[in-house]
Amino acid sequence: MSPRNGAPAIVFLKQTASLRHWFVELGVDLAAELGPSLMYTSVPTDTRQGALRILAAPEYRKATDLVRLRTWFNYFLRAIRLVWRMPVTPLLFIVAQPPYLPIIGYLRNLLLGQRYVVWIDDVYPDTIVRHRRLTARNPLVRLWRRLNRLMLSRAERVFTLGPCMAEVLRPYVASDTRGDRIVIVPTWVDADAIGPLPKDRNPFATRYRQLGRLTPFEDELRIALR
Repeated sequence: MSPRNGAPAIVFLKQTASLRHWFVELGVDLAAELGPSLMYTSVPTDTRQGALRILAAPEYRKATDLVRLRTWFNYFLRAIRLVWRMPVTPLLFIVAQPPYLPIIGYLRNLLLGQRYVVWIDDVYPDTIVRHRRLTARNPLVRLWRRLNRLMLSRAERVFTLGPCMAEVLRPYVASDTRGDRIVIVPTWVDADAIGPLPKDRNPFATRYRQLGRLTPFEDELRIALR
C-alpha cells in the first residue's frame, strides 16, 4: 500500500489522544512502515512525529451528557470537513469515538470507494442499555443499532479488545460469514513487570482492604462473562 495522488498513506481519526497515547504510537509506527500519514486528534497544537503529521482537534469533554454530545458533534463535523477535502486515501483508520464517527468511512466508501477499518472500544448503544439509562426498546436505541450495522457493513476490518466485545459486535457485522472481519487485538502489557497475584499477596488489595471480599471490577467481569 502506497500513497496515491499526494494523499496520506493512512488517515487516523480519533477524538481523544495525547502525544504519549497508544494510538499516536501506533500511527507513528505505521507511518514509518507505510509512508507519510495524517492523524486528527485532540493534541494541544499541530505537530509531527516522524512520518506522522498530527492535527489538533476539538477536545473531548464529559462534564455533562450535553457537553459530551456537543464535543462529539464538534469533532465529527470538523473531521468530515477535513476528510472530504482530501483525495481518496489508501486507508481510513477510524476509532469509534465519537461512536458514530465510522459513518465517515461508510459514506466515503459508498461514494468514492474509500477503504476503511474501524476500532471499537465501547459498543454504543449497548453500553447505555447495560447501565439502564435507556431500554433496548427505546426508539433511539433501535435507530442507533441500525446505524451501527450500516456503518460497519462496508468496513474491511472491525478491531476490538477481546472475545466478549467481539460477541457484542457480531450482530452488527452480520455479513462476517467467514469470521475474519472482526479482529481481536488484546491489550498489551509487559508480562515480566506486571502479572496476576493471589489476592492475599497483592499489595493493592491489602492497602485498600479488599482481602476476603469481591471487588467491583471482579463483579463487572463476571457479569460480562455470563
